[in-house]
Amino acid sequence: MLSLKNLQVGIAVFKFGTGFGLIVREFIYIWSGFHEECVEYIIANDFERDRAYRYINAIRASDLENQNSIIFSLCDYFYKGIGRYYCILEIKDGAAKWNRVGDYSLYKELPFNQYPQIDSPIKKGWLVIQDLLIKNGSIYFFTVGEEKNHYKYGMDMAILSKNDLDGNIITIREIEKGYGSFSSSKDYLIVRPLNNKSKLILYKLDDNSENALTLNTKRNLGNLNKDFLKFDFYYDGLWIYNTDGVSCCKLMF
Repeated sequence: MLSLKNLQVGIAVFKFGTGFGLIVREFIYIWSGFHEECVEYIIANDFERDRAYRYINAIRASDLENQNSIIFSLCDYFYKGIGRYYCILEIKDGAAKWNRVGDYSLYKELPFNQYPQIDSPIKKGWLVIQDLLIKNGSIYFFTVGEEKNHYKYGMDMAILSKNDLDGNIITIREIEKGYGSFSSSKDYLIVRPLNNKSKLILYKLDDNSENALTLNTKRNLGNLNKDFLKFDFYYDGLWIYNTDGVSCCKLMF
């Protein structure tokens, strides 16, 4: 059994084919099924540590359909837990290796100047990647601007963008300001608005439609506290969970 109890690093879990996997620094663990033994890989060209011996850690992940590749968002050496870079990892012939993104180095930023809709006084030149998804040969990014954009300070803008594999923008969609993530079904971006914790907005990726859902104790929330909730959507089931428990409801659109 793999024990992560005392490991004080970021860990990203991801769906992989019919199974799942996780990354812990330079180690990749893949399970072909829930009851199967995991296979361990060591990333052959992992990122070097800086002079203070700090790591670049993975934060979020999404697998590329029908291929042994996963895209990750990565923090830098200073802003732990904040997605600054993204990079694609390939598992092939018993080895794991980071691939170049376009003509760039191993990892790439989400550049500020590609998104003129976001006007920020900080202007560090890169945008926080709250979540990312790879689907049908395109990368979807969800960003709210730079690292100071959160509940305490507010947000400049919330943007859902569709990019090609080299990072070039295909479409941009301005959405409700808030925090969210892509569903594991790869159908929706689920956002909890900044000004309404009792509401969820499900943005459909394929047809630009959206649906709003009120979090209700009797209908979908159960006994879960509204704070610190996370969400996922798989087929027609909305999963709502935190450290206290899990609730699942069937949605009819």
